[in-house]
Amino acid sequence: DMDAVWSKLRSHTRLERDCGVTELSKFLSNDKCRVDEAVESVKAGVLSLVQDAAHWESRQGGLLASGVVLKAENEWWVACGEEFGDVLMIKALELLHDDETRVRLQAGEVLGLLCQRNGCGVYEKSREAILGVIRDNLDRSVDASVEQSSETKSLVDKLTHTELQASHEDINAAQIAAEIFHDTAGWKGLDTGMRCLCYVVDGCGIQFDRFVDSEFLHLIFSALSHTNRFVRESAFQLLASLVKCNPSDGAARPSAITHGRELSHALGKGLADNWSQVRLAASVATREFLLGLKDEERAEHFSELLPKMCLNR
Repeated sequence: DMDAVWSKLRSHTRLERDCGVTELSKFLSNDKCRVDEAVESVKAGVLSLVQDAAHWESRQGGLLASGVVLKAENEWWVACGEEFGDVLMIKALELLHDDETRVRLQAGEVLGLLCQRNGCGVYEKSREAILGVIRDNLDRSVDASVEQSSETKSLVDKLTHTELQASHEDINAAQIAAEIFHDTAGWKGLDTGMRCLCYVVDGCGIQFDRFVDSEFLHLIFSALSHTNRFVRESAFQLLASLVKCNPSDGAARPSAITHGRELSHALGKGLADNWSQVRLAASVATREFLLGLKDEERAEHFSELLPKMCLNR
């Protein structure tokens, strides 16, 4: 009963939505299912969920269902048609600006799956929108953030009140609170935008390397030294994906690896970060970076990376 599946996918509990994903996957893989007869109801069900403006759970459920369709047998995707893929891409790009973090993350995953299914053309169409999410959110003030979220306002007020009590009339109290806020609070679309780009890079594979230019790398390096730990973690995860964009024949070098000195310096800073989650992401990126180099190329980066790698073993 597909009505029961869609009902579970819009449930307010994650467990129910996961059950809906499992049941939809079983339905699409059932040999007795007639693709030509069921495809329209599947498309309608997915779109009705992702277009639900009232409930974020429905939007996430629709994106989860989109992922199931994208991972299904090729017969299903061909039956859905190119137009359905374009509609999904447009909705996923819109949902990168959703107020709910879980929806934004799922939208990024769908874009990555679309790249895996349809190739780098998806990224070419959505490139400015995805990079725009990152550019627009790289810098912000506490005041601007307070306007965006009541939860954020509550956090800033709490931090500011605490610091003012601790330091009485210390004129730096508000600044200290702001620094704590910047380093610990989520940055709305920035960290999820970085994760979206990570999904896209993984989806495109080695073909993504042609999009890596100096402007792109400058954006990534800005995020690597960002004041917020979640953003730094996502940036190092993205960097790990980028340095894996290495043609299997070894004839060409990944664009990210050609900037070796700048990369190893950024990785070294990540390995010495105060936050363990950032150090872990930097450690993974360092491993991928060194594995992507030829034996004779690795030695020049050892002085920067080896001491910090040993401390993070």
